[in-house]
Amino acid sequence: MITIDLVNDTGNKLILKYDQHLGTLYNEDGSDYDLPPIEGVLDAHSAPLKEPDRRILRGEIGGRKSSDLSILKIQLGLKCNYSCSYCLQATHIDDAANTGLGDAKLFLDKLDTWLTSAPKKIEFWGGEPLLYYKKLKYMVPLLRKKFPYAEMSMITNGSLLNDEVVDFLDEYKFGLAVSHDGPGQWMRGPDPFDDPVVAAAVVRLITEQPRTFSINSVITKSTMDFRKSQDWFDEKLGVPAPLNMAEIIAFYDDETLEQHRFTADELSTMEDMLFYDIIAPDGTGLGPQGPMVEALKMFYNKKDSKYLGQSCGMDRPDVMSCDLNGDIATCQNVAPVKEHYVGSVYELDVAEVKSSTHWANRDMCQECPVVQLCKGSCMFLHGEQFDASCETSFAYNMAALKAALYVITGHVTVAMHGNIIRPAPMVVKPKPQLIAVG
Repeated sequence: MITIDLVNDTGNKLILKYDQHLGTLYNEDGSDYDLPPIEGVLDAHSAPLKEPDRRILRGEIGGRKSSDLSILKIQLGLKCNYSCSYCLQATHIDDAANTGLGDAKLFLDKLDTWLTSAPKKIEFWGGEPLLYYKKLKYMVPLLRKKFPYAEMSMITNGSLLNDEVVDFLDEYKFGLAVSHDGPGQWMRGPDPFDDPVVAAAVVRLITEQPRTFSINSVITKSTMDFRKSQDWFDEKLGVPAPLNMAEIIAFYDDETLEQHRFTADELSTMEDMLFYDIIAPDGTGLGPQGPMVEALKMFYNKKDSKYLGQSCGMDRPDVMSCDLNGDIATCQNVAPVKEHYVGSVYELDVAEVKSSTHWANRDMCQECPVVQLCKGSCMFLHGEQFDASCETSFAYNMAALKAALYVITGHVTVAMHGNIIRPAPMVVKPKPQLIAVG
């Protein structure tokens, strides 16, 4: 149980108890806290889960994969024309299989031999997926015909966008996100929006496909000012940009750790900045709105953590990433080799996830106040890479949790007390701040 100290703008203090595993708030005396009605929260909650999730232990028999998929992630290859300084896939590029149109044809020809139902979502992944445009032009029409109601999507760096690609996406009802860090784009490479052909294609996507297009920015030390990022995109493109800043940087190699790890001061600044952006009185509502809404749903629906899987969903049997050879990987950001080889779609009875640690098997997650928002960070990270990813995810999700508490109570969180275990930040000397965790 965690104790939360809160205060409002008149100095009135409030003390609450919080069970992060039951998603429940209590008064100081232990009675249930009376949650006020919030329009839209209860209507938007997801259906209750019927049974606990499968908790995968590292080094033991892992999760299985099903032929009845809700999400199929097709890994086209890991080649990319950019060299992002924090790329999740960088250390796996050389391990990926090189496949061609013949492999794509064989993959589709054999789909019915193992896939037993229509996926709700089909995602195409690179590297840079538009480097594999010939494969996409062959596969997408056939998959759309076979699965007319499936959501299809991909994420691109945007550098290869043009009118032809936009027309293709529109014809086959394809969702698209462009990864771009706005004022922090220097971390990724050249700005594709400097190309007038690309910029015109992006404006078309914004104006013609507003429901299925977004610009995704990763939160780093250079992009944690949401207002600055939004203004940057709006000015650059000349139209209001559908900016999605719902992903916090994670650390998959030593080089990324060295370049991009936050100091304690930077984590403190980010947490405060995100909190105030979310609760902005001018109604702009920037910041991690999604996690804040998830926190509200947790409180209002009293979510139990025994139903909680990993944040990426790749521990689920109905979510799969495979290449065109039918080899299954831990996730779309790694090649299906070594510890990340799960098995083959053609031999699902023996396929198993071998490189996953469920959050329930990490001590710090058990005692974490934001476990139901973070969901354990990356399921295959360990050591210093996991510790650094945990630090950033903690600060990001604490901002969302505190915003939810502010919406519920009208009070600002000033301290939390309890057996809160997490890695010490890189510099253990946080600056004084209004919102502190102790």
